[in-house]
Parts: sequence; C-alpha cells; structure tokens
Amino acid sequence: GRLAKLERSKRKALENLLRELKPDVAILDSEYAVSPLRRRRVPIIGINNSEVIVTEFLNHPSNPRPIKNHFWLVEFSDYLFHRTFCNLIVSPSPRQGVSRHSKFKRIGMIVRRSVREAAGLTPPSGPFPKPRDVKSCVFMLSGSIFASHIDLEHFDLPFHVDVVGREGTNTRNVTYHGRLMNNVDLLLKADVLVINGGFSAVSEAVFLNKPTFVVPVPGHAEQFTNARLVGDLGYGFVADEYNVIGMMKKMYEANEWIGLKPKQPTMGANGAEEAAAAILSFLDHGR
Repeated sequence: GRLAKLERSKRKALENLLRELKPDVAILDSEYAVSPLRRRRVPIIGINNSEVIVTEFLNHPSNPRPIKNHFWLVEFSDYLFHRTFCNLIVSPSPRQGVSRHSKFKRIGMIVRRSVREAAGLTPPSGPFPKPRDVKSCVFMLSGSIFASHIDLEHFDLPFHVDVVGREGTNTRNVTYHGRLMNNVDLLLKADVLVINGGFSAVSEAVFLNKPTFVVPVPGHAEQFTNARLVGDLGYGFVADEYNVIGMMKKMYEANEWIGLKPKQPTMGANGAEEAAAAILSFLDHGR
C-alpha cells in the first residue's frame, strides 16, 4: 500500500511537470511511473543493467536456489519492463559481450568522475599486491537495513580497516567513518576492498583494480550475480558476512589470493560518455 501511494504521487508530479514542459525524450534510471510519458508519446531511454543480470544468470550452469525466486519475480520482471516500455536502454556492463535484445545497448561501466579523475588518466593495472603487503582495507557497506552486518570487533586483523557506511566504536586498527559523501581518498588508499554487490561499487572496484571481496545481500539475485561477475573476471571473490573475515585471514597467512581467477578484459569505464553519445544519437536519428 505504501508503494502504491508513492507511485501515485510520482505519477501526479510527473503529470504536472509535463503540462509545463514538452520534452523530446525522458531518461529513466530505475524509475517506473511512466504512464504519463507514454500517453504523450514521449520517447523513453532507460539506464539499467537488468539485461546484463539476466544474461549472466541464464548463462551460468548453476545458480543458488535462494536467489532464483528473486531473479524471476524482480530481476527478470525489471528486464521485461524496460524491454517493453523503453525505446532504448543503455546497459552498463563490466563484461564484454553482445546484448540479448536490440533495444539494449551495452556500454562500459559508469564510474564517478571524481574517482576517475583521482585515479589519473591511466587507471591502475597489473597484478594485485601480495596479501601480506596489504596495509589498508576499506569495508564499504550499504547503510540500508538489508546490508551485511560483519562483526569486526572480535577479530584481530593484521592490517588497518576503514569502515564506510556504518557507525561504531573505533579500535586500534578499525576506524568507523559513518556515511561519507566523499569516500574517494579512502578508496584510493585501500589495498583491498570489501563491498556489497551494488553495481556502482562493483564497477569502481574493478576500475580501481583492487582485490575485492563482494558480500551480496542475501537472497538478492542482482547482487549475487554482480559478485560472481567480479570473481569470473578475476578481480575478486564472492563472500558472505560470516566467512569474509576468515577468507581474508587465510589468504593473508598463505600470502596468496586463493582461488583468484585470471583477469579477463572488461568493457572499460567510459560508460558515462558512451551513454551520453547514445542518447544524443537517439535524439538526432530517432532510434
């Protein structure tokens, strides 16, 4: 009921706006109150990676049972919505490949301008440092109620940990920063990252070439698929809130990134420019 009320409110606000404006195109980022646009025959462009998630999920030989319901009810429905109601969808992806439908245009990863500028003209490359060379780790965890709750207080980690997105009591080697509007300096300083499986965080971890432990929200098909994709591309590991600390300590003791796959080529991180070019081309040519 709350969501239905919110949808009605959004639709009404959009109706009022469209009475004042005559847009040539509408660009949506995971927004679904589109009926006022469709009635006025305003072309709709979506920015959405559901096509990537569907392709990765269906191409994989095995998927955990707990995420299958979420995939079919939420992620596949998201894909069908965009395929049905949008004229074009720009689909950011780390993995190279062809989209599964002509309405979707694969583009590179979309990375914050501040991260790209801070990393310099040439993004980091080359092999990861050895685990025992790790001096700093950033836990970048969502502040939502669904995010992972990793217990750091009862582990003596052999490197410093900065926790972004959570409040807590600082200790000798753990510093809590709460919610930060600008976490770029911490990301650049980190030798290793622990993140949830949101697409933006995953894209920036791959771009920065940091060994990454991805802890997807339980039962969330997109986050699990993003995490598995990081592993398949050779940039990190799928973990959960219960085993991630143990995995890190085991690799530190062995001084080896156990189970790390060879790095694969990616689509790059020019997705923002590629999305802009696709939108302008659509406006110029109507397709």
